[in-house]
Amino acid sequence: MKKIIVLCLFVCTYGVLKAQVNWVYNMKDAQIKSLTEHKLILMDFWASWCRPCREMDDKLWNSPEISKVTDKFIPMKVDIDIQKELAVKYGVKAIPTVILMTATGDVIWQKTDFSSASAYLKILEALPNDIEIINSALAPIMRKEASIETFIEVGKAFQETGITLTNKTLSGAFLRWSNTYYKRAKKKGGSKTLIQQTELLSVLNDAYRGNIKKVRKKLAKLKVDEESVELKELTQFIRAYCYKCEGDQAKVDKMKAQLNTEAYIAQLEQ
Repeated sequence: MKKIIVLCLFVCTYGVLKAQVNWVYNMKDAQIKSLTEHKLILMDFWASWCRPCREMDDKLWNSPEISKVTDKFIPMKVDIDIQKELAVKYGVKAIPTVILMTATGDVIWQKTDFSSASAYLKILEALPNDIEIINSALAPIMRKEASIETFIEVGKAFQETGITLTNKTLSGAFLRWSNTYYKRAKKKGGSKTLIQQTELLSVLNDAYRGNIKKVRKKLAKLKVDEESVELKELTQFIRAYCYKCEGDQAKVDKMKAQLNTEAYIAQLEQ
């Protein structure tokens, strides 16, 4: 009898140690947790008959290493045999497929197949600790109250998050979504000043990506409203940032002295 009890305790303890990820299994729960905990949703598309999926479970999701990053995302298991509509919605044609996205479905990153845990861990370790700034900006869109100002704010939120990330893949993805929302803002229509703001903020994303020649060409074509202090300040910052990328500290210092926005000054001093 004692042997049976000991064996049961061993099995139960092993199971607890083995379970490194607390999965949710439906989209609504994942979205609610994403919005309340301010984390991206990680969707793992799998099936019981999929051998690479079982290998991923063993070498990634049940590994000691994954426990160090599970606080960075909301994990959701999607059985493609049961939740076929989600597989179709996100174009999943092979498994395992892992997708990282916001609660509104903006896909930040995805990868299909499994060969090693390292490729996944590299991305998961680099995720932002929280995306509260993005969720707050997205709130009006979820309430169907989107305006040009709303789209601009979402674009800024993705932009501000993207430039804090050291992983180029993730940083680039956030900046691409930033541009997507700036384009949506422009299509939404608004005042001349707001339209010009979306154009300049999009140009700033090019600067963050290091496309300095492209930035200068775009700035030369843009006719910014000289009466808008905000637009003039943004234009000045973009030019100064380009000089920073080129290592021309003298010009950076000269232009920085003309700026009043603390966030711009701080970026130039980093």
